[in-house]
Amino acid sequence: MTAGACWRQLSGSSGHLVPSVNFEAVRGTAGFADLAAAAGGLEQFELIETIPRKFARGCDYLRVSEPDRYLGPWLAELTEMAAPERPVRAVLGYCAGAALARALADAATKYGLGEPILLLFDPLRVNGTTLSREFAEALDTVRPQLTPGEIEGARNSAARWEERCADAGGRALAPMAEALDEVYQGLVTAACGRLRVAPALERQLCDRFASYFAYLVASSRCEETAAGPVAEVVWSNTREAVPHAGDRAVRFDVPEPQLLADAAVAEFVSQTLRR
Repeated sequence: MTAGACWRQLSGSSGHLVPSVNFEAVRGTAGFADLAAAAGGLEQFELIETIPRKFARGCDYLRVSEPDRYLGPWLAELTEMAAPERPVRAVLGYCAGAALARALADAATKYGLGEPILLLFDPLRVNGTTLSREFAEALDTVRPQLTPGEIEGARNSAARWEERCADAGGRALAPMAEALDEVYQGLVTAACGRLRVAPALERQLCDRFASYFAYLVASSRCEETAAGPVAEVVWSNTREAVPHAGDRAVRFDVPEPQLLADAAVAEFVSQTLRR
C-alpha cells in the first residue's frame, strides 16, 4: 500500500518505511521533500511525510491534542502500509514535530511495525513562549489591516497567557491555545471585513491557525508522555542544543532554514539508515 490520506510519498515506493513528521514547510525553510531530493541514498527507502491534521477554528484543543487521538490516524495508516518485509526503518521529526516523531517511533515498536531509528532535526520543546511567538507570526498576514489598539490588545493577551503558562505542561497549553484562537478569529474577521474578502478565505486562515496550534499542543503533550527510543539529533548552527536524556547529538555548520536541504546532512541521514 502506498501513502494515502494521512501520508504523502517523498521518495521510493517499496522499500523500508521512513515516516517523517513536520507540519508543513514554511516558505524559505527546507522540508523533508528537500532532504529526499538531496539524499541519493534514500531511494532504497520509502520516505513519507505526515499530511497535517485539520481542525476547525474554535476546536476543543484539549481533546484533539490528546496524544493517542492526535497520532491515531497517522498510526492506523502506517500500520496498513507496514509489513514484515517492509518494516518502519526510521522515524524523522523536525522542530515541533520531534516529540510527535518520538511518540510515533515508540508506537511503531509497540505495535510490531519495526524497531525504528529516531532522527530528530532541530527539535523544539513547545511551551507558552512558542504559542505566543507563533500567534504573533500568524497575525503578520493581516497586520496591515489592524489598528494599533487591536495589535496592542493581541500582544497583551498573548503576554498574559505566556506568563501564566511559563512552567505549565502540554495540557495547560490547551486553554492558552483556545484563548489565542478566539483573539485571532476576531482580528481576522475584522481585517477581512475591511478588505471585503470572501468568507472562504477568512475561514481558511482561521482553520489553518487552529490546525497548527493543535499540532503544537499535541507536540507538548507528547513531550511529557513518550519515552521513545534514543534519538540521533541533528542540530543546525543557529539553534541552541537542548539535550534530551540519552540522545546523541551532531551539529552541522548550516543555518536552521536550510538544515534539511544540506548535502552533508543528507549524507549523514543516508549512512544512518543504511547501517
